[in-house]
Amino acid sequence: MLVVALSMTGETAEAIKYAERGENIFPYLPDIRMDHAHALIQVGRVADAIPLLLQCRQLGDVKDPLIDTVPGLGSFLAAAELGRAWLLLGDTACAAEWYLTSFRENTRQENIVWFLANLLPLEHASIRAQLYNVCKQDPLCFAYFVQACAVRGEGLAALDFRNFTWSPDRHADRTVALDRGVEGIRAIYGCVYEIESVC
Repeated sequence: MLVVALSMTGETAEAIKYAERGENIFPYLPDIRMDHAHALIQVGRVADAIPLLLQCRQLGDVKDPLIDTVPGLGSFLAAAELGRAWLLLGDTACAAEWYLTSFRENTRQENIVWFLANLLPLEHASIRAQLYNVCKQDPLCFAYFVQACAVRGEGLAALDFRNFTWSPDRHADRTVALDRGVEGIRAIYGCVYEIESVC
């Protein structure tokens, strides 16, 4: 918590110092290494953050924590941060690979779908179809996918945007974001599709 607080207040040099100290005290916790990596990224030392994120992956998720830890810091969240780091360094191929790894480890990450839809070569029908099949199960993922396709001009006409059925009670927390996303997509790109709800 101290590392995060110091980073948020702009005292990143101090945050990095405490993170290094914490890594020695708790060598098997990926949480501190992740906070350390975030502090390094914040000050533009992205390349220095990559080994820490890889160490998080090597440590894996904490099985029996003695203290509260965040699930996924040793797996899918570290992979997503590696994707972000490589993206910041300009290597979109590595970024896409790490985002894909993260998504394979946990498919319930709407924010990852946005990166995948923008980084993967959607001009390949098989990749577009696979991502489309994942996205049609979740309204927010679907909105991200449609937006990426529209921005890139990737064959929206070939996809059937009708006959989607989402249960409002299953996706109640995403209804507002979806409504805004759909209206924005329609307004900007002129996409016409219907989303049917089952009550």
